[in-house]
Amino acid sequence: MESKNGAFQRRSSPIPSIICPLHLLGTLDSGQTCGRISTSSLQNKAVSPLELFMNRWERFQEISLKVARIGAPIMLTLGTIFSGLLIGYLISEVHSQKQLKFLVGYEPTPPTRLYDRDGRVFAELYRQRQELIPFHTIPPHVVHAFLSTEDDNFFNHFGIDIPGIFRAAIKNLLAGRVVQGGSTLTQQLAKQLILDAEGSRNRTFNQKIRETVLALQLEEELSKEEILEVYFNIIYLGHGCQGLACASQIFFKEKVPDLTLPQGAVLARMPKAPVDYSPFRNPRKAMEQHKVILNLMANDGIIPEEDIERIHKNFWREYWVQVVVEYPGQTTWGQKLYKAPYFTEHVRQILEANPSIGEEKLYGEGLRVYTTLDLIQQEVAEEEIQKSLKRVNVGSPILRQDVYGYTAKDPRSLFRKGLEDSSDLDALQLLGYVTPNWNPTVAVEEFRAQSVNYRTNTQVQAAYISIHPSTGYITAMIGGADFSPRNQFNRSILAKRQPGSSFKIFVYGAGIEQRAINTSTGLNDLPFALISKTGRVWDPSNYSEGFSGVVPSKTALALSLNTCAVQTFFRVGAEPVIDLSARLMKIKDRARFNPDPAMALGASEVTPMEMAMALAIIGNKGKDVIPFAIRYVTDSDGNVLYNKEAAIRKIIAIKTQTGQIQVIEPALAYIMRDMMEEVANAGTAQAGLRSYQHDGGLFQGDFAAKTGTTQQWSDAWLVGFNPDFAQAIWFGYDQGKFSMGGRWAGGSLAAPTVGRIMTSYYRRARRDAPRFDRDRPDGIAGADCNGMALAPVEEDGERIEAPTDGVCANDPNLKIYDQRELIMKEFGITKEDLGLEEWERLMFKYENLEQKRKEREQRIKEEKMGIDPDKKPDEKPAEQ
Repeated sequence: MESKNGAFQRRSSPIPSIICPLHLLGTLDSGQTCGRISTSSLQNKAVSPLELFMNRWERFQEISLKVARIGAPIMLTLGTIFSGLLIGYLISEVHSQKQLKFLVGYEPTPPTRLYDRDGRVFAELYRQRQELIPFHTIPPHVVHAFLSTEDDNFFNHFGIDIPGIFRAAIKNLLAGRVVQGGSTLTQQLAKQLILDAEGSRNRTFNQKIRETVLALQLEEELSKEEILEVYFNIIYLGHGCQGLACASQIFFKEKVPDLTLPQGAVLARMPKAPVDYSPFRNPRKAMEQHKVILNLMANDGIIPEEDIERIHKNFWREYWVQVVVEYPGQTTWGQKLYKAPYFTEHVRQILEANPSIGEEKLYGEGLRVYTTLDLIQQEVAEEEIQKSLKRVNVGSPILRQDVYGYTAKDPRSLFRKGLEDSSDLDALQLLGYVTPNWNPTVAVEEFRAQSVNYRTNTQVQAAYISIHPSTGYITAMIGGADFSPRNQFNRSILAKRQPGSSFKIFVYGAGIEQRAINTSTGLNDLPFALISKTGRVWDPSNYSEGFSGVVPSKTALALSLNTCAVQTFFRVGAEPVIDLSARLMKIKDRARFNPDPAMALGASEVTPMEMAMALAIIGNKGKDVIPFAIRYVTDSDGNVLYNKEAAIRKIIAIKTQTGQIQVIEPALAYIMRDMMEEVANAGTAQAGLRSYQHDGGLFQGDFAAKTGTTQQWSDAWLVGFNPDFAQAIWFGYDQGKFSMGGRWAGGSLAAPTVGRIMTSYYRRARRDAPRFDRDRPDGIAGADCNGMALAPVEEDGERIEAPTDGVCANDPNLKIYDQRELIMKEFGITKEDLGLEEWERLMFKYENLEQKRKEREQRIKEEKMGIDPDKKPDEKPAEQ
């Protein structure tokens, strides 16, 4: 209320004295209210501050005694009532057995299984690996190790250990921190069961009550041995392991019945802190805790106290050298059923990102994923690629990586630090024996000497992908030399590399499509040079470093003649080549193609998937192909959750109805296939595919292919197809600046690998390789020397017709043309325009070149016949 002078004052409001705190403290006189108390009222009392305090303290004591006499019985009564209600609730819940629903028909969370196209399981996906084992298979010393660690009074309590709770409370109070828990093994089991069922980690009061109820129910309904059996099957022991069976395998590579006492002591510490006490993550701490567990077992009379040190030292002397080189982040993923790791990872990423599946269903509901994989082809491809990698990696560069910047008194810590921080940790998993040394210098030297320490980018990698041309099924996928936590980059679908001469199929294909050439058009294989405006000279040469003169375009592709590919590029132009390449490989960003002559030799970067997709379309008679890996997904009851195959079939059907199904004309696909068959039968791929040469595969079935090798032998390719598979295989380093060496080209490395894959596949599949359809489609015109071209077409009233003249392969009457003479012929330039003297000089040069070519061919023939061309024939003896 506002006073007369305008200031606000608090109005005294009477409060019943029975609830006024000032009455309780004795501050107010009888009848005084709980309003504002002025200092003057205190000053009127003739008492000192000390006397006032003592009076109030005596009054407070009197009131406290009154409250205690009245409140204690009330609080005791309320506590008794609450305790009775709680105990009654617990008894009711225990007898109701509602919480035991967690154990009714308990089964481990089933993994999601991946099936190949023939219904064979090849991979499993799960977060935690679990395998049920009966109690009688667990060695007694392992059981005792866990009981000594987690619950030494297990066989004497009823689920809740009251004395144990008080002992833990006293120990924690004396230590000033939590050093011992009071929960029993049964309570831990109850907690894990509720967590598995609901996934909630919230430690609410309600959940604690539920855990207590379930623990009591377990004790009432199950025997102690049955409780232990459930416990050992569901307890989480780290690294993705749920249950003792998984942990024994990942930590010791042992089955449960074979676990030793010291091994059981290692595992017994894991439930408390699976990460902190993991021998893989913290071997030093695990070793310390191992001794603690052995002491606990000795206290319980399980082992003699005098044996502790011996057991501890003997075990770690052997186990340390194994565990110290294990990958710290290792999980059960490294030991799962995982026969096609790159393909499986590709599928997993798709399903996780799919709204109708997602992570929860993928890892928690035991889905069935039916894929396009052909497991036989996948396994054969992995085997044969590994054989080739072994060949090419012999003598390959290996970089040692030194360990700098680490100091430690304990060299084992130094060793471990270097190991954990090394980018080559996975390579170290291959080691069978590494011994820590107490001399730091020796330890580091030992680390260097015994580590197979090379980076993935200094190891030859490989990529392989296969697509079924008529369905789009991805039947095999390999993304690298090996699949590991540090080498999961899937090069088959992500790595953009120069394809080398394998790109020439698009150059000649564009020439055919634009009706600039036919398959027998004569191309002049002779040296030439291009000079840019900046004065840069580019003079392409062939892989063999020789020249063949005039050859048919089909032969030029088969022999992979660079000069002829560049000539064809000039005839066609950059845009048609880019257009055809982009359509077949489904590349939307055409800026990826550099429109200069080097593109004709494979200077633009593409992925193996893009190359395989292009060949699949060619192999599908020019019809569109949509590659995919997942056919459909069902839940555990067979209900379809996702059907990619049906969606793709619908798209293909719509494209067929609307006339958009043809990416290229069937006639063009037929001609391109015919030219590529020449590569496989009489060209650069023939030796590797069809013979024993280069460890080839002796594959005799129909096949169309093209090899590719980039400068300095950095990349080796083969792309090819038959009616079953359109394939692309690549070998090389991740860093293109490294060379594999002159021995390793597309024809000598990639082609033999594919040849072996095809031969082994059909042998294992027990069927014959299919044949190509030889019926010529409409739209093909003939040419000289059995050549083929596209039939003439009318565009904007103009008739566009491919040339019909050509040259026959191995024609002895072929004339050798200079590039300038070809230009004179096409553009009407005379010798005088070029300069007669210069012309004659050039012609003399090329005549000598032709003579050298013939001499070289003769030399090669003699070498094949076993004749030494450098050895002079024996002279006749002089006449006597």
